[in-house]
Formats: sequence, C-alpha cells, structure tokens
Amino acid sequence: MYFLILLLPLLMGASCKKQINDKLTEATVLDGGPIKTEHCGWIIKINDKYYSPIDLPKEFEQDKITVFIQYTLEDEDFICGNATTYRSYKKIKITEIKKK
Repeated sequence: MYFLILLLPLLMGASCKKQINDKLTEATVLDGGPIKTEHCGWIIKINDKYYSPIDLPKEFEQDKITVFIQYTLEDEDFICGNATTYRSYKKIKITEIKKK
C-alpha cells in the first residue's frame, strides 16, 4: 500500500505530460512569398487547410518544415495575392510551437 502511495504522484505527472502533448497539432510552415509583392508571407498548413499566422517566431520561418503547434483561430481573414491570384486565409494565433 505504501508503495502505491509513492507511485501515485509519478503516475499523475506522466498523465499530465501526455495531456499537454495532445493539445499540439502537426502542421507545415510554407513560404507564400514576400507580402510586399502582393504574396502571402508565411502560411501554416494543417490537415489540408491553410492559415495565416499572426505571430510566427523568426526561427520557424523556414519553407516546408514540419512543426507541432497549439493555436487559436481568429475571426479575421488575411487577404493576399492580386486580381488573378486572390487568396483569403483565416488568421491563427500561435500559443505554442515546436519543431518536429
């Protein structure tokens, strides 16, 4: 019985760590081209959907890298492109990001 009481905090700690990891989503960072020339800047691809990150950290500004992120979906769209290549992406706010 004493042994189980000692193991309980250890098991609880392991389960909490797993819950944190369950919140992260696999995503791909894509270079949509410089915004100054009417392109889209950095884009995040999650499950075949594309989003515009509000706050992508500089160290993750690399084309085609796979990351794990936690994010919130914003109510605002990011519009980019020109008359022939118009695109609109939902904005996301990244709350956590890690390299795969």
